[in-house]
Amino acid sequence: KWIFYRYMNTKNEVIRHLREFKFNLLINELYQFIWNDFCDLFIEFSKYSIKIKNKNVISEISNNFSYIFSEILNMINPVIPFVTEKISYELDYTKKSLFEKPLEEVVENFYDKDIKNFQNVIELIKKIRFEISNRFSQKFSLEINSIQKINWLDDNKELIVSIFKFEKFKYNPEDSIKKNSFVVGGVKFTLISDVENSNNQDKIVEQINFFKKEILYFEKKLENKNFITK
Repeated sequence: KWIFYRYMNTKNEVIRHLREFKFNLLINELYQFIWNDFCDLFIEFSKYSIKIKNKNVISEISNNFSYIFSEILNMINPVIPFVTEKISYELDYTKKSLFEKPLEEVVENFYDKDIKNFQNVIELIKKIRFEISNRFSQKFSLEINSIQKINWLDDNKELIVSIFKFEKFKYNPEDSIKKNSFVVGGVKFTLISDVENSNNQDKIVEQINFFKKEILYFEKKLENKNFITK
């Protein structure tokens, strides 16, 4: 549903930029949709759904992919005509030239709560990717700093975990300030790496050893009668 919403928005923007001869904006619009939304996110989400091995789901994904991809070829045809013509013929998307295929604005707009919630999921995925790219660790856990359950998050928990292979995905009601925290959809998240966890454990062991030495030191002092009399 989300990919169709993005397709409709992109198509309308492409047509508007064509009419105004703003080809730089047209190319940027196509790039954002084709590379970021379709090739990256939609295909990544599709891989998760295919793993379920439900024939109806696989068939729906296949049909959606074919339709969106055929429309992408039509939208980008004014920019790279020969390549799009070749691909369309080879995949049997068209029997005639794409120049003869109309490129019309989409009037229908079905933006609703489901799409809005899924946009939060996408924003969260992009944010996590950015945070992970700046770290050396390979394993992470995600904390949700909220007392209440977040529906849009819980509904897509398996998808998010499958993408990032989180060690833990849990709610933590503590609203403490942490350096690795970020906010998406009004919810605060904390990304914790296995390196940070091991560092915390090392610090705890270090503190325990310090206090053990302190205890031994004062025990020896107390055993010294001269020290006590002073």
